[in-house]
Amino acid sequence: MKIKEIIEHFKDKDGEEELIIAWWGKEASPCDTEKIPWSIQCQIIEENMDWSGAHEDLGMCVEYNADDFYNDADTEERMDK
Repeated sequence: MKIKEIIEHFKDKDGEEELIIAWWGKEASPCDTEKIPWSIQCQIIEENMDWSGAHEDLGMCVEYNADDFYNDADTEERMDK
């Protein structure tokens, strides 16, 4: 996705709304960018990646850690952030 597409997508959102965003730039490329140019890697991922696994991982992370979060002594302070 191009940065301008991201900006367009979020332009009408509340600036105070919380989001979970993960991104990778060229410098964090999973493959050699000399062998497979970054733009081609992005296109391949955009056309073929199944992100449902990432959503499941996020859900599992929250569920696994929720009890500890709510039972920590500093929970109220963390929730105010």
